[in-house]
Amino acid sequence: MAYTDNPELIDLISVFPLRSSSEIKVGHNTAALFANTPSPTADIPSIDALRESIAAWDRDYALPYPDGFYSASFIDDSITGVPSSIYRLPDGDACTPTVLLIHGGAFFCELTNVFKSLMANIIVRAPCHAVLPHYSLSPEFKAPQAITDVKNVLLSLLKEPEKYGLTRNIIIVGYSSGGNVAWNAVLNILNEPATKALISRISNVVLMSPWADISMETTKCSPFKAQQDKDEFLQIPALERAKDFYLSPGMTGKEPFISPVYRPVEEIKGMPPTTVIVGEIDRLFADSILTAKVLKEAGVPVQIAMLEGQSHNHSAHKDLVKDGVFTPDIIANIMKGLPIQSLKGSDGLGLWLYQPDAV
Repeated sequence: MAYTDNPELIDLISVFPLRSSSEIKVGHNTAALFANTPSPTADIPSIDALRESIAAWDRDYALPYPDGFYSASFIDDSITGVPSSIYRLPDGDACTPTVLLIHGGAFFCELTNVFKSLMANIIVRAPCHAVLPHYSLSPEFKAPQAITDVKNVLLSLLKEPEKYGLTRNIIIVGYSSGGNVAWNAVLNILNEPATKALISRISNVVLMSPWADISMETTKCSPFKAQQDKDEFLQIPALERAKDFYLSPGMTGKEPFISPVYRPVEEIKGMPPTTVIVGEIDRLFADSILTAKVLKEAGVPVQIAMLEGQSHNHSAHKDLVKDGVFTPDIIANIMKGLPIQSLKGSDGLGLWLYQPDAV
């Protein structure tokens, strides 16, 4: 089905208007580093070999840790049986926020160095505690096990953060597939009468290039296809393979408990203020804009930060952030209550800030 046959996807242009090709400035990232590099998922037969390939790639491309931080700065612990890497701010107090970062990796890998270093870059900009859960991965564990793991971790942090030396002021950040998991976990807590009131303890939700429609319809039928095709990093075949790993036989990815954009609006009302961050040439650009549209229609305070010229991996790997706004700067400003629209990259590529409720 072409996107022109789908009014929901056409309507995305009313949330975020199409830009002409001449207006799109592709940053240093994908074109320079990945145009001639095979996807780490390409032609690798087994999940073990695939993870081994990605582990080497994770090691070589992770962001450098800021001064004073190392992988070992995060302590291995367990929250409700889910292994987690935790950073406790040495001089934190009751007002110190706790950031719960839900990693990406297409549901089947962790990219540990990538997301620990990303978290460390957030911490130095906005001092906070941090939790990085190592949730169950596919294909060994099918959907919705990852969502259940993260929901249990989040619920425990909302109920008894002191047990882990943390605080009640929670900010949840989800990247790519982790954006899907984070959003679903929040909605599951929101829609259980016994836990609904705890949602008020989440001050902000940040969804970074969320894979919000696992069925792939939004990605494949996107009205923004021309700009998304500039994303050399994240390819359709890689997403298809990840989808097959994640879903059980018979699932389509349109199940509302798997892809939150298909949830009834009543289940989304009451979510905390949310920021959607997406690269302008991100393969999941349409997913991100649809996420904002769905949140707007549910009355959730939402804004879109579009990073000019950036691809799907806009803030998770070295050399990809030379010219654009660095996502940890955006998250730090959100945490501090500061404006984000004034941020600029070192080479002048900034961000476009949209608030769909004002469109």
